[in-house]
Amino acid sequence: GVPIRSDKIPLSLTPPLIAGNAEISGKDGSQLISGLMMALPLCDKNSTLYVSEPKSIPYMFITEDILKKFGVRIKSEMEGDEKFIEEMDWSACSQIAFTIKGGQDYKAADLEIEGDWSAAANFLVAGAIFGKAEVRGLFAKSLQADISIVDILVEAGAVLSEIDGAVCVSKAPLEAFETDLGNAPDLFPICSVLAAFCDGRSSLCGVNRLRAKESDRAAAIMEMLEGLGIEAAIEDDTLFINGQTLTKRLVNGNLLKGGLFRTHHDHRMAMALKIASMGAEKPIELDVPECVAKSFPGFWEMFDY
Repeated sequence: GVPIRSDKIPLSLTPPLIAGNAEISGKDGSQLISGLMMALPLCDKNSTLYVSEPKSIPYMFITEDILKKFGVRIKSEMEGDEKFIEEMDWSACSQIAFTIKGGQDYKAADLEIEGDWSAAANFLVAGAIFGKAEVRGLFAKSLQADISIVDILVEAGAVLSEIDGAVCVSKAPLEAFETDLGNAPDLFPICSVLAAFCDGRSSLCGVNRLRAKESDRAAAIMEMLEGLGIEAAIEDDTLFINGQTLTKRLVNGNLLKGGLFRTHHDHRMAMALKIASMGAEKPIELDVPECVAKSFPGFWEMFDY
């Protein structure tokens, strides 16, 4: 094992990683699986990784795509029930098998890094509720899970278009929507804010994926919605939110509540609260605004640009 120093993470490692066939649950996310996919090509023999109950599926395929760009040979096969076979609905996928050849080396590659749909979702939602937004640098055919924000906004009634390489969104009367965020859990905070400004009762499925994020994000979102004065409830795996359009809130004097909010040191909660503040009756203050640095250090400067 590796000696543990008092000023380091309490972690010990016993090498080496052994090639072979293994089954691992994907119900808690993709990070561990992506790590194994990156390490197993360096083992001396072939491996097959069977992922049961897969969630955050797009992130696994992003990892596979990046590995191939660096010259790694890896194959994947998805399995599922009749619904999956007929509709290729990833939510009906029951298992993914990754076959990885051993004895490989990574080869240098030139890559163009895509814009981050997770970060862009905040600006797109702000445009859909309060006016308009134009975001450049996004790849319209991305494997990123959070590109699903486009479908969600369209279902809610926002006006979207792609003009000269920019994704553009404009304000429109928004209606309640239904979505399954099991494969895109990072969208929960900003979609909760979106739902608050959609007329009717929206449903966001996939809440159970939120318990082990940067915070207990399910509890953090409920705390946020309660503080904002938004009626919401969690039933089984679904978050229900009763919303009103911005126009109705203005006419009825029912803007969101302001005040001091906890971010729970969660970058996505902080960004979502910033969008919510645009429709609040008084300013919203955050306890740890700098937590956005985890994924978007320039968020505050860019938002106020």
